[in-house]
Amino acid sequence: MSASWCAVAADARRSVIGPDVPIHLYGARPIPASCPFSSRPGSSIFDSASYGHFALGGWYMTPYGSLRDIGPIRRPVQYRCTCPDCRRHDGIPSGDELIRHNLWTILIDRGGRSAARLDAGTLPAYMAEVLEVHGAWFPGSALAASWRSVEDGRAARRC
Repeated sequence: MSASWCAVAADARRSVIGPDVPIHLYGARPIPASCPFSSRPGSSIFDSASYGHFALGGWYMTPYGSLRDIGPIRRPVQYRCTCPDCRRHDGIPSGDELIRHNLWTILIDRGGRSAARLDAGTLPAYMAEVLEVHGAWFPGSALAASWRSVEDGRAARRC
């Protein structure tokens, strides 16, 4: 599911149902990098089993994308997770600890960062940060281009 598809669908539903009805984004991926991009057009709740599936494959989730190798974390942006399991390790936790880390990352990002920034009006700055770091860590990613196409489409609909 691309960021652009999610945003267009949420925009369309939000315009029909109004601001007070929750919009459920079902089976969202990739989590948690997509969280701020689904919050902006109005998605207010989501579910995903990706935290467990990713952990079973050895993937370490961050707000900027999921990694198997933490090498990109050290360049160009330093990232240090503050979840209880990561504070006990130097590197990527494994097994149940990685599952808990991934779930914590999703909950903090969706429940904390994205929602609080949306309420405070600082979500666009956070989204720019996610796009910048994600682009540095994953140079071939289409996330930034997908989001730009959504924003361009929004601007065209407002004209």
